[in-house]
Amino acid sequence: MARGRKPAHGVKKTHILFRLLWILYAYDKARSAGMGYTKALAAAEAFIRDVFPGMPISETEVKRIVALGRPRGAAEVWLVKESGNGSYTIGVGPGPKYSQRPKRWSKFVFSEAYNR
Repeated sequence: MARGRKPAHGVKKTHILFRLLWILYAYDKARSAGMGYTKALAAAEAFIRDVFPGMPISETEVKRIVALGRPRGAAEVWLVKESGNGSYTIGVGPGPKYSQRPKRWSKFVFSEAYNR
């Protein structure tokens, strides 16, 4: 009798892709607002907890997803952008360039509740 998880052979369920895209969107939005890496991870986790309260998420899972979606040195990465009418576009393109120096925290786009 085998023990442990059954091998998935690289197949992921649909809700995993959904969660990956939302976390990358929240992380990119936080980084483009001037937050550093650690604050952006916490903001992305808080965003997911607020928008999708039933979705299990942790800071470690956010780190794993960001590492998967934003690998260092990759020519192209997953991009999620907000269209003007409340919809979102998903695509592949060159990774975003984040500033190394944080801007003022008060310009963060979600709210002060996400600044831990």
